[in-house]
Amino acid sequence: MKDNPVDNSLLQRLDSEVHVWYCLTDEEFVSSRLDVLESLISEEELSKYRSIKHQKSQQSYLVAYAMLRSVLSGYVDRPVLDWQFVRGEHGKPALFLSDGLPDIRFNLTHTDGLTACVISLPGDCGIDVERHDTVHRFEAVSQRMFADEECRFLADHDFDPAMFYRLWTLREAYVKALGLGLVGSTKDFYFQFDRDLGSARLVHQAVAGESERWSFRLFEPVPGYQLSVALEAPLDTSVSLSSFSFDCGLADLVSESL
Repeated sequence: MKDNPVDNSLLQRLDSEVHVWYCLTDEEFVSSRLDVLESLISEEELSKYRSIKHQKSQQSYLVAYAMLRSVLSGYVDRPVLDWQFVRGEHGKPALFLSDGLPDIRFNLTHTDGLTACVISLPGDCGIDVERHDTVHRFEAVSQRMFADEECRFLADHDFDPAMFYRLWTLREAYVKALGLGLVGSTKDFYFQFDRDLGSARLVHQAVAGESERWSFRLFEPVPGYQLSVALEAPLDTSVSLSSFSFDCGLADLVSESL
């Protein structure tokens, strides 16, 4: 794996852009790079990684933090192991800001076979990805987790799995951006899709001004996966989706998708 060279223009582009990175993973991918991936995370993260009993969850955690540290070091000239993180009340990770570091915001997500992160400056952000076979009994789950307006929308679409995962990942991305986790997923808000299904609008019935504060994007990075991003940014903010590789520099990768 090559060093990840820094391109200062990438950091400057975050003034008007948001970057989403994803990495396809499987057992062979992790096992063939295990030593290198482990060398990219901190001692604390390494200890947590080794304590995770479920193999797929363990691998996802390893790839997520190795990728995050590598991505951050592609924006700022800083060794991957020098990044420090703090956690909010409900566990949302954030950068520990020191030495004049820019206030880069990020969020992580992973599901079986795919890991992703979103990088933003300076607004808050959240991201969620799901594989299309991770949830079953769509109607029952929707009635328990979604607003009435969303349940009616899904019923009108015969509880189409693709529509379900769009709503599910939007909700997850939004409450992760808020730093609340699932405790924040209430029936006080719902989402309306734009015509092309590439973006959505938040309708919040309990918090004034919340709908105008956030914008949302939806992607299908590869067939069978739904990814959504919540951004504390204007609707016209440019958002790129790029495949991350541990073998290439970020500038080479992001230039392919913008």
